Amino acid sequence: MKHWTDDATDPYLMGYYRPVREEREDASLTVIGDIPGALRGAFLRNGPNQVFAPLGKYHPFDGDGMLHAVYLEQGQARYKNRYIKSAGYLYEAELGKSAYGGFSEIRMPSAEAMKRVGPFKNVANTSVVKHAGKLLALWEGGLPTEVDLQLDTRGLHALDGKYSGPFTAHPRLDPRTGEMVAFGYNAFPPFLTYLVLGADGGLTKQEVIEIPRAVMMHDFAVSQNYVIFFDAPATFEINDAIQKKGPIIQWKPEHGCRFGVMPRNGKNADVRWFEIEPCFVYHFMNAYEEDGLLHIDAGRLDRLNSFGMTDETTDPPSTLSRFSIDLEQGKVKTRVLDPRPMEFPRINDAMMGVKHTIGYGATYSGAKRMADYDTTLRYDLTRGTSQSYFHGPGRFVGELVFAPDPQGNGAEDAGYLVGFVYDSDKDQSEFVIFDARDITPGPVARVLLPCAVPSGIHASFIADELAQ
Repeated sequence: MKHWTDDATDPYLMGYYRPVREEREDASLTVIGDIPGALRGAFLRNGPNQVFAPLGKYHPFDGDGMLHAVYLEQGQARYKNRYIKSAGYLYEAELGKSAYGGFSEIRMPSAEAMKRVGPFKNVANTSVVKHAGKLLALWEGGLPTEVDLQLDTRGLHALDGKYSGPFTAHPRLDPRTGEMVAFGYNAFPPFLTYLVLGADGGLTKQEVIEIPRAVMMHDFAVSQNYVIFFDAPATFEINDAIQKKGPIIQWKPEHGCRFGVMPRNGKNADVRWFEIEPCFVYHFMNAYEEDGLLHIDAGRLDRLNSFGMTDETTDPPSTLSRFSIDLEQGKVKTRVLDPRPMEFPRINDAMMGVKHTIGYGATYSGAKRMADYDTTLRYDLTRGTSQSYFHGPGRFVGELVFAPDPQGNGAEDAGYLVGFVYDSDKDQSEFVIFDARDITPGPVARVLLPCAVPSGIHASFIADELAQ
């Protein structure tokens, strides 16, 4: 049967980015190699998957959230995918067509859509995390959406009814305190709010942080004692977007760029601002304190890229860089740790906020679009060395996440890297498992999926208890 994607001409609705048409579940999957017996749990990845033909120009962040899961137990694997059944998804499903525009083309919804859903659709399509026994699908424009391990949608997470604004898709989970440290940025005042959820999931802190304008703040960093906000000149231009059909987010380097450092239990008055050369960061790897310095590792760009709306081959690449803030002298030094393009930086999450020596990421062999990564990287930041694994021509890798080996020796890299690889020749995907200590030999196991998993965004590995 003909589907609207059959006639799609937008590059972000074709090939690796083409939305899948059906929800499915597949067991007894073919495995090349051996799934480590100790690796038991669920790999969950979130990403945009547009249901109906878009009303206007499509942006790769617009699509309805879809969760893709691989469940591992006793050396076997099964796959499942499900849409996140948000209020906007259910309303459009009832209509049988799209009711909302997106990043590239803002449209005011109908009065009925406003009444039933609101001014925008919370697509919950960016990441998925576990905290305090809850699985949360996140999208930085609204509240978290709770799902369960079988990928069924439970509804919005109300945060004790104490907060109703946007919630970051990049909270930091402190493995020592059990806290979820988060923030929300907004196109309207208040522009930035700091949030902390306790180990029991309750909202324990809410503090408005004063910044002069609305900016895109996709990620932030957290060390053992500090939270670090990134106030970059990627500004919201709502009027331009509505009246002139221009981009909703624009690069305005004349506004300056800075880090805001605040004690984790601090208030707005405690924030110290440190000016840096204008740049942009989508993703931070980690932050830690050492000898009076606050080190922040991140994928740094010279400027905001085209945000998927123009020819991205001219965009500056993101490179792994370290910002070192001298808290006494008030100075910031920036150095490139690796000149290669790099995105999706990850660590062993047990190292969040303390000194990490091992990191992981993705790169590509040539000038590509936003997520056409074909090579996985492993960094040894103490030795200043790295490993790489090229997945092959026409094979694209997404974010790989660290899954600890429960039988490991407790070393920082004692575990596995897991995630999806898409083969454009076969139009099929695989779930790959690497030994996180040495990626050069390639995956120790490849789980062949009978379908394609389109390009997505962020993932988590949920070990043992939730996977049953």
